Amino acid sequence: MQTQPAANTVRWASGLNALAGIWVIIAPFVLGYSVVTGVATTNDVVVGFVVLVLAAIRFFGAYIQAWLSWINALLGLWLIIAPFVLGYSPVQAAMVNDIIMGIIIAVLATWSAVSSRGTSLS
Repeated sequence: MQTQPAANTVRWASGLNALAGIWVIIAPFVLGYSVVTGVATTNDVVVGFVVLVLAAIRFFGAYIQAWLSWINALLGLWLIIAPFVLGYSPVQAAMVNDIIMGIIIAVLATWSAVSSRGTSLS
């Protein structure tokens, strides 16, 4: 059975990641780059939604399902490179937001995933 401290760590990291996912979804509209680049907006809304859903699943009890957090870590890395791969790096607000949020999401997701180590189903 999962120890309480590990479950609390997963909840904290995943809860913060869910909030980060919400920010990634709304950032194009709050920061105003939704009218400049549809590619960045679409990427942020899709990636933010997936991060939010996976982090929420972990937050609400999938404490031993570390693979959900590893997917979020990969999505964080994607956000870091997306401005360059998808070509919206000239849009400063989108690029800076995605790089910063990518780092935050990757770190929180890794923290959540690593906190699941040593847990078992019994």
